[in-house]
Amino acid sequence: MLDVNVGAASVDEVALLPQAVRLVQDTVDLPVCIDSANPAALLGEIDRGAIEPGRLAHLVELTDDLRVRRVTRGDDWIDGAG
Repeated sequence: MLDVNVGAASVDEVALLPQAVRLVQDTVDLPVCIDSANPAALLGEIDRGAIEPGRLAHLVELTDDLRVRRVTRGDDWIDGAG
């Protein structure tokens, strides 16, 4: 099994991980383990994960005591348990 991880400082893991996995799968005949602490990278959601023009951001609204009030999913707000 081959572990694929592209997480490093100043690397756009969300954009790079899908490319790296495709390259590895095209090159070797081994099972691939995709390793990332970034959910957007694991899902291949290259249009998410940064607040900048042209990208979607998952937003989390917190209470004053830092409990989750609500989060976004697509265009909808989902109430949290906080």
